[in-house]
Amino acid sequence: MLTETKKKDGAPTPKANVQGRPRGDDLAREIVDEAKRQGITQLEQIAYILATAQHESNMGQYWEEIADGTAYDGRADLGNTLPGDGPRYKGMGLVHITGRRNYALVGDKLGIPLLEKPELAKEPKYALVILTKGMVEGWFTGRTLDRYIKPGLVDYVGARRIVNGTDRAQKIAGHARQWEARLRAGEFATGESSSPVAANKVSSVVPPVLKGQGIRIKIGIGFTGTELVTFEYFMTGIRTSANNSTRITGKQLRFMLGKEPRLSKIYQGLTLRQAAKLLQRETQIKIDIPRGETKVSEVINFNRNTYQNLLEVAQQSGFVVRGSTDKIKIQPITFGDKILEVKRNQLLSGSYWGDEATSNRLIKGKVLTDSLVSQETTDEILDEINQLAAGIQPIKSVIDEGKGIGKGFLGRLVIDPYRTPEILTIKPGDLVKFSKEFVYSSAMQRNYRISEVGHSPGASVLDIYLPVAVKGRPKKKAITGGKKGVSKVARELPPQWKVPLKKGDTVAGFRVTSPYGLRVHPLSGRRKMHWGVDIGAQTGTPLYVIGDQITLKRFFDHAGGGNVARFEWAGITFDYLHCAEIAREGVYKAGAQIATVGNTHGLPGVTMYPHLHFQQRYTNEFSEKVSPFKGYVYWALTGKPPV
Repeated sequence: MLTETKKKDGAPTPKANVQGRPRGDDLAREIVDEAKRQGITQLEQIAYILATAQHESNMGQYWEEIADGTAYDGRADLGNTLPGDGPRYKGMGLVHITGRRNYALVGDKLGIPLLEKPELAKEPKYALVILTKGMVEGWFTGRTLDRYIKPGLVDYVGARRIVNGTDRAQKIAGHARQWEARLRAGEFATGESSSPVAANKVSSVVPPVLKGQGIRIKIGIGFTGTELVTFEYFMTGIRTSANNSTRITGKQLRFMLGKEPRLSKIYQGLTLRQAAKLLQRETQIKIDIPRGETKVSEVINFNRNTYQNLLEVAQQSGFVVRGSTDKIKIQPITFGDKILEVKRNQLLSGSYWGDEATSNRLIKGKVLTDSLVSQETTDEILDEINQLAAGIQPIKSVIDEGKGIGKGFLGRLVIDPYRTPEILTIKPGDLVKFSKEFVYSSAMQRNYRISEVGHSPGASVLDIYLPVAVKGRPKKKAITGGKKGVSKVARELPPQWKVPLKKGDTVAGFRVTSPYGLRVHPLSGRRKMHWGVDIGAQTGTPLYVIGDQITLKRFFDHAGGGNVARFEWAGITFDYLHCAEIAREGVYKAGAQIATVGNTHGLPGVTMYPHLHFQQRYTNEFSEKVSPFKGYVYWALTGKPPV
């Protein structure tokens, strides 16, 4: 509980009674308790305080800014007027107060010598008070919490101005909504809310089994690490609109909220036919299953039923589910004619589009000139160059590399859904085009096809492409030679395997869940570089040697990698992170199993589900990590060189 010590001038210094440095939900409970002690009772205010702590410190994982602080040297706006002020007064605590001026102000408010001992800001007994009381009273920017959040007003986006202008405002607003949902689900004692939610009183008793026929649907309302709060009803129908959006209708037999264990299951190598058969066996519903569909998927099931799994596999395979409760049809997705026009102010950082030639691209036609093309004539022929030389096919062409049609001009658009609400109606198969303000030439006027749509708080993502002519896939040939019984391994990957991976790609039946590059971390919510590629797989999935012979090393990475297997071959160093088990260090030959997939054993809370984090880098330039090639990932998962 709070105690008080007195400054010389009589001003009270609040202290919070906290043991150690809590993290995650333990820290969240301390923040909620401290907020109540400071007289904060509105649920939305507490939710935004939690969101701020999540963004600034990753809920207690970073009590001090990772950077060394030299970037703040000489910042007069922060009061850093003396040499060394930047590193000395860099961000610390739960709100990461920064700069000599802010340390002086907060120290004066609390009656502690923060200027002389800035490390006190990292002590939980002070950090909790700085976070809660500082946001309520406007210590950081002069703007108080009730200016943006009070009874009758909740402005999570604008509330960022309490701490740091509009920096990451949308993302932190998304965190606040998630915390609000958890608070409303009763995970933490929060006192009163500005908006009573009587329906969200949660019973600790496991709900009775609903009686009836049909498919039972569960909706997760909020969860802790071990329990899920759900609302249940029976599906009474399914309806698909012209844009391939499948809607589930249901009958609420009884309004029910209850806690149950949070379960997860991974289906590896699941085909569309297998997913449909599972549902058919469970429900006895007649299902028209497409023949010849053998594309495999990896499905991570968090408290979902078999029908919801079928919807995911169908979307991954290019199909849509149509029908009713007694009969279901699974049909190929048809291309839509709906076009989304994207404007410059709707795009967020991380968007990219363009073209990069690949070895299997068929180049059609030739454009010849005897002299340099002048700037005045560039726009006139650019359309012709793009259409002929790039091998672009009609926009309604179906992607089938076996028939010579592949994807080119790949891009990803990260769009602000608040400025583009119509994006919520966009589905895979629809079209997107850029507004005229983007047009650098007439070639940019073309439409792009959307292959994947994803939504998260504050950002919607569209993966786009153009159909292009490609060479048909060559038949596989065994790589053998030398003496009888001795395997000969090529030291160079075939060109079609020396390509990077993107999210959703499938390698050896396993799905890429997170590619190489900048991303928003799924747990911390921070935008940071992802130095490898994540492959979703069950714990215990075997991992093999890449190459003909390697020397294996193993170690434990406390920074987040867990058990790591490392070896070098053909001038490249390979790392397998998050392993459950790793073989003894030593020499291993081609085809040998050296590790198994795991889930960051020894570092709980670092990863969400079992997977392989695969990294590669050139040995002679050890610090330079590169985007892993598809062929090496395939080799690691199968023990066989790609051909």
